[in-house]
Amino acid sequence: MRIIIIILFFITLKTQATHIIGGDISVAWISGNTYEITLQIFRDCSSPLNAGFDDPIYNAAIYEDVTNNFVQSVGLPLTNTFINDLGDECYTPQGLCVETGIYKTQVTIPSPNPNGYYIVWERCCRNASISNILSPTNTGMTFLSYFPDADSNFNVYNNSTPSFGIYPTDGYFCLETTNEIDFNVTEIDGDSLYYSLSEPLAGFSDNVNALPNPSPQPYPAVNWFFGGGYDAINPLGQAPASISINNFTGILNATPYSQGIFVFGIKVEEFRNGIKIGEIRRELQFEVLTCDDNEFPTIASEDSLDLLNHPEYFYNGDTVEFTHFVYPGSNFCIDISAFDADINDGIKDSVWLTADVSLLNQMVTNPVVFEADSSEEQIITEFCWFPTCNDLANFNSSLPYSIVFTANDNACRGENYSFLKLIFEFQEEPLNFNNLPNVFSPNADNKNDAFSLQATINECFDEFFEINIYNRWGKLVYSSNDILFEWNGKINNVGNALPEGIYYYSIQLSGINIPKNGFVHLFR
Repeated sequence: MRIIIIILFFITLKTQATHIIGGDISVAWISGNTYEITLQIFRDCSSPLNAGFDDPIYNAAIYEDVTNNFVQSVGLPLTNTFINDLGDECYTPQGLCVETGIYKTQVTIPSPNPNGYYIVWERCCRNASISNILSPTNTGMTFLSYFPDADSNFNVYNNSTPSFGIYPTDGYFCLETTNEIDFNVTEIDGDSLYYSLSEPLAGFSDNVNALPNPSPQPYPAVNWFFGGGYDAINPLGQAPASISINNFTGILNATPYSQGIFVFGIKVEEFRNGIKIGEIRRELQFEVLTCDDNEFPTIASEDSLDLLNHPEYFYNGDTVEFTHFVYPGSNFCIDISAFDADINDGIKDSVWLTADVSLLNQMVTNPVVFEADSSEEQIITEFCWFPTCNDLANFNSSLPYSIVFTANDNACRGENYSFLKLIFEFQEEPLNFNNLPNVFSPNADNKNDAFSLQATINECFDEFFEINIYNRWGKLVYSSNDILFEWNGKINNVGNALPEGIYYYSIQLSGINIPKNGFVHLFR
């Protein structure tokens, strides 16, 4: 008696609890009016108790579109099964197993037919752990595809529907991470494709009638779970969770903020000369996992300490700003460093260090020098700029010269970025009067025979205006407007030699109101 109960249990399991997690059906033209039908089914293989694939399938059906007239039944033998590879070099999900079953057969359909056709197959039931729909164990799944034939004016013959690729290796969502998935749809006829999120279809199957006889459209959609804001456009729930698909590339971006298993659908419409001629659908359920996090790359300049020895100064994911003073006529160079923190975790990212130098080069006279570089661990590359007087003249303190450096890695789940912004302010390079002599001896021995200005000025800011030298009683004994002046100890460098003693000077620059005063001791 126990044996009979166990057998009946597994028969019920096979009939109802198929653990199908998604799939799609496509049509490829072979020749004449012969087509090959391919059905992909994905099932949860994480437990040996989960039911296997039906083999064969008897109750797929082709209907005429528009009229919904029954055309023929289709039987599909199981031609191949395989376990899908999941994960990448950054992360391998644990406890997640997806198996693909491939069903194929060829059919011959009446032609021509201006209405075209659709093929459908239904199966129940779904996993109990699905988070975003009601009664998943009593909700079926409908696989549906539309394909054209032809009419006297429409002239669509020998067409194949678009085709989804295999189950994606990144067939799961990482929690609080932007997941990017390419479903790799191919279209061999050169038609235009338009991608969108679509309602997952429940159809007419349930846990009493898991494999119903074929029925024409329309097919009921799933019932979304109340209170979570779930629908076809928001299958992950309300913000901040988000999911979207690029209508023209088919790239899906999803950012989940709660763990669970979520059902969603993708529709791909096929257009030729602006007219819709076909449509395929794929339905999937993805589990949201707590994946290993990819660390943000770090970026810093040499004045923010060494990256490797001072990790407390790393800058992760933010834009960090540093202000640097530059001097017109003086070369400014600084090392910029980027580091991939994941290298120590065995995650094989690489880090890129770039900067948009074109924006700064459009503003300044001398071009900046910086070469983008990449590394598997750390990059150190030099940034240089030689600012000019023109750069100073065009300087706007409310919109200063600046450049942003970007460190990004090729993380497995999208790139991470960190930014370093250098802001430049101009500063006058001060006169260095410390080297001015305070003693000279005009005795014609060719050693310290004249008093001169042994200092440099930045001509972008100031011009030398004049120097005046006075004796101890305040009488002017020498004056010059030449920065290269040399006072030989005579009145205005002519006439009688002045006596030994202390003389006082005053140097005036055009841009500075306060003169530089000092004294020099004349010896003979």
